[in-house]
Amino acid sequence: MGSIERTHTEQGLRFRELLSLQRYIIRSENQEEVVINPEGPLNQLHAYMYRVNGIMHNKRFFSPEIDMHRCALVPSENESASLGCACTKENTEDRVHSELYQTGEMFEYTREYFTTLLRMFPSVDGHLSIHTSSKDSFFAFINSSRVSEHKYRILASLLLLTEGMPVQMLIEKSAESIHLTLRKMEDISAHFSISMGRECESGKERKEAQNPLKEGYTNEVAEVIRFFIQNGENRILKKEGHVIEPKLYSDFKLGMFLNTPGFLIQMYIYEYIDTVYGMQSFFESVHAILCEYMACTDKRLSSKAEQLFHKYFAPCSHVSAGVEYIETAAQILFYLNKEKLLPFFLNEQIKPMQGQSCYIRSVKSLESICKAQLSEIERACSAFSMGCTDNNSEKNYINCMEATALAMFCCFAYDQENQMYATDHLEAPSADLVRFFRVHRHMFKEAALGTYNAWNRVVADLDNPSICYISQNRNRLDTGLLNLLRVVTEVAGIYHKEKENIDKIEAAIKDCSYLEENMLDPHLTQEIQTYIETLFKSLSVRGHSFKTLSIKCGFFSPVITERGRVDVFGIVCMTYKSAAVEESICFEILPLFTGIKIMLARNILPDMSTNESLASLQKFPCLQGNAFIQFMLRHTIELSLRTHEASHTVMEYIKLGSSFAGRKRNSSMNCFLLAMQTEDELYILDLVRCLLVLAFDLNLRSPHYIIRFLSNMIAPRVVDIDLMHSGLATLILLAKAYKYFPHIKIDPAIYSKMDCVEVSRVLAYITEIDSPETMNRILLLLISANEAGIPGYIDRILICLPSVWRMKILICLTRSGRSAKYIYSILEAMKKIKRGSGAHNIIRRSNNLLITIISTLSEKKEESYTNILTECFGMIVVPEVGVLCNVPTVSLMLLNERVACFLSLKQRLRFLHLPENFAKFNIILSLYTQKIESIHKATAHINNHVQVHDW
Repeated sequence: MGSIERTHTEQGLRFRELLSLQRYIIRSENQEEVVINPEGPLNQLHAYMYRVNGIMHNKRFFSPEIDMHRCALVPSENESASLGCACTKENTEDRVHSELYQTGEMFEYTREYFTTLLRMFPSVDGHLSIHTSSKDSFFAFINSSRVSEHKYRILASLLLLTEGMPVQMLIEKSAESIHLTLRKMEDISAHFSISMGRECESGKERKEAQNPLKEGYTNEVAEVIRFFIQNGENRILKKEGHVIEPKLYSDFKLGMFLNTPGFLIQMYIYEYIDTVYGMQSFFESVHAILCEYMACTDKRLSSKAEQLFHKYFAPCSHVSAGVEYIETAAQILFYLNKEKLLPFFLNEQIKPMQGQSCYIRSVKSLESICKAQLSEIERACSAFSMGCTDNNSEKNYINCMEATALAMFCCFAYDQENQMYATDHLEAPSADLVRFFRVHRHMFKEAALGTYNAWNRVVADLDNPSICYISQNRNRLDTGLLNLLRVVTEVAGIYHKEKENIDKIEAAIKDCSYLEENMLDPHLTQEIQTYIETLFKSLSVRGHSFKTLSIKCGFFSPVITERGRVDVFGIVCMTYKSAAVEESICFEILPLFTGIKIMLARNILPDMSTNESLASLQKFPCLQGNAFIQFMLRHTIELSLRTHEASHTVMEYIKLGSSFAGRKRNSSMNCFLLAMQTEDELYILDLVRCLLVLAFDLNLRSPHYIIRFLSNMIAPRVVDIDLMHSGLATLILLAKAYKYFPHIKIDPAIYSKMDCVEVSRVLAYITEIDSPETMNRILLLLISANEAGIPGYIDRILICLPSVWRMKILICLTRSGRSAKYIYSILEAMKKIKRGSGAHNIIRRSNNLLITIISTLSEKKEESYTNILTECFGMIVVPEVGVLCNVPTVSLMLLNERVACFLSLKQRLRFLHLPENFAKFNIILSLYTQKIESIHKATAHINNHVQVHDW
């Protein structure tokens, strides 16, 4: 196995912690020494792999049971070149839909489950999180001082309740108070009895505390705990197939376990307990409760407790099996991330935050503060001492510049070969920078507030007067590209070498002759771009010839700040390329904030060696059983092997999910939540496309759970997803015709952005499900929605398609040669177009479409297709004025093929002997032969004339 120390993870140092937890020995007076069962629920590798695969993230943000409708505004072309979004709701406003697809007891359970999920994972900042500032939340309760001594026993009790263990946890009400009580098994006494009223300090809150039964005051905490108490032995869950540990891999892939209380509490425990010591204390609490119940005189309870004990704990000899699972997971992630050029794959991973604490580096800074704000420093002197942090930071400040500097240094320091951060290549990095990446060398998850506090020790209060800060205490970096470059070079230890270059840029910006409508002259922009590229290459990890860095800059605008400092704002885009992958990270530096956007274009050429390595891991003996952890690891490998075949993966899950289309038992999108690869935008685009086609085919209504699922997935992606921008816009437009996604408001001008490639993919997928009626509806929709109503749009799509796709579409549209009624309906729709350039133009474009259909289907020799060809030829109209059809400007070979095709139809087309049909045939043939002759003359190649008989 590869070294776990060198394994790229998205959870920091979690693998080392998992090993430590697996080896932790639990001792008791009455039981032998045990460790956690590596195949049981206490193995935190379960939850770790949930997080790696984004399963809980998907459950929280994409579940159709959750109403996350945010008003997304897609601007018109004159407002923006790309899609934009304005959200009218915060995550705290997310609610459970009033209309769910279950009925009876399952309806009530589903409503309670998702209400509890939202309370336990409020995710107020837009990414998965249990944290909230609400004082009435379960998070606030479990963190309160009076609960701290008992919190692990509370969580252990909730976990065991989900296993059907009747732990004596009660919510007791009296006239004066509400208490959470955990009673001993065979004793009237209690382990604890805790008031569930809010902790208060003074004033109004103390007064409220005198009435803890006030409606809503303790309701949320009580309801969360009551959910687990009441659903420990929920028979309807087992009846419907919702079990926490499915016995078969096929059942695992349905994802029904995602709707169980056990999944919910396991994920909460993993998110809440973030230290080895805390998790060990939790293990001890579970162990103590089970030992207590095993010792009771009630044989039924004793037997149940003993059964769970062996499920949760195992003899010390099982450590090796647990280590093997962890090392296998480490190997999987190593190969998964082998091709990554950037250490990030989601914008949320480097999202700026509020509440960053200050860091004072030197006495000089203290003196500066004292001179400027003596009274303030007297009030906070205990916080501002040398080398300390000030936790009373300005709450409204968002650390955009600090986050930008961190993202840049992560790119510079990322050693792709070893999948960790390194600073050895830097000439003279600051001690704080070296220390930061020594501690955070595997930092690939979301940057938490603690991470930013540690990073602030690197960039705050630097001993460089040229670096500008907003605060008197030299914290909170001022915005601006030049200020950022000074910070980067100072921290990297090369400012003394680069100062002259940065000063020259500043001097050039001051020269007004360089300015052009408040934008920098292109030549100066190019000079700055060249300098930044040279600088950033010198700061990046070297030694990887397969990985190159390029810089693009734009929209540079000079400014003189309020402090009289000259700087420049604009966009800097760093692009890393290899033979297989291209990934970019862009920094938009503006006067008020700095935005960061990651754009990935993965797998230009798939790395077959990586696939082979992952496939070999699938065959490991430790993954061949039916334990849940084995299912999870095998599933992770399967997802990674299919990354290069996103559409094939979607097809498989569409077939799996199509049986859930109606209001049937087990109606769920969990199979998709389990398989979604949220970092792969092309995969997501495929999933949206295929599910929309399924919705079109089934003629689903807007409240249907498939539409809700798509709505939750699309709304946040309307913002800044350049990779899938045009395709997603096209899908939204198609969905609008079915009255889907009413919360996404589209300007009519955006209709001109209908993407031909995306439309062709939609049509191609319809052939896979073989739905002629859906194909016809989509084509009619395109005719009515296309810019100026030009029906030739369809003809252009068919011509641009590969011949195999074109044939499949027409076979589907004609119901395998049985009927031309859908072709008739398309032509009738064309005639009704009121826009455009006149009737003769519509006739010509209709004829273009018919000729394309005839030339394609002529390859089908069956008698049924002869009838279709004859009908299509009969629909061609010879106009009184103008040209019968447009001959496409395509290759000479294609034109020759089309002429040969028409000549071959001479004997197949019925009624060709009629004068009007005979003349029509000659006109078409003449137009094509004239086009061929003109090409020959233009290119001066007179050879290989097409021999055409004079009709």
